[in-house]
Amino acid sequence: MSSIAIASSDDCRPGTCRPDQTCCPTNIPTIFGCCEYEDAVCCADRIHCCPKDTVCDLEKAACFPKMKEVNKLESFNVLEKRRGALDEVKPSRKKMCDETTYCPYSSTCCTSVDGSYDCCPYPFASCCPDRLHCCSHGSECDSSSQYCIEEDDGHATISELKEPAMEIDPADLV
Repeated sequence: MSSIAIASSDDCRPGTCRPDQTCCPTNIPTIFGCCEYEDAVCCADRIHCCPKDTVCDLEKAACFPKMKEVNKLESFNVLEKRRGALDEVKPSRKKMCDETTYCPYSSTCCTSVDGSYDCCPYPFASCCPDRLHCCSHGSECDSSSQYCIEEDDGHATISELKEPAMEIDPADLV
């Protein structure tokens, strides 16, 4: 789940956001923001957004794939494809946070509020002081941890909520 960057525009006219971003409404009337995902889903809280073909789960602070109806033959093929994708994940493609938890390789391990680890979806990310949010490489968290300030131009974007790190399967350690 990503945060929406504030754009000082009163509508989503062309040029409000970069071409690889999506314009979303914010909680500030007449102010729109830029989501880091192209063709994104703007979440109902008007603070976060999710990638295309996902849905916002604000309670879990996460994005989940849209569920689609498939017939039984298709569901078998989908299951086989999923198994294949899982089999392709190798231990070397995991970013180890500590001895028992990891994040996807292209993400960053950040300490969570309870002292465990969460995953920021960006490589070389900045972990925010609130231990709930993070910012992409090249930007820093503001003092509220709600916004990321880009180092090169000072542009502000809404910070990203992190996902919990995954536990290592003991079978992988054999």
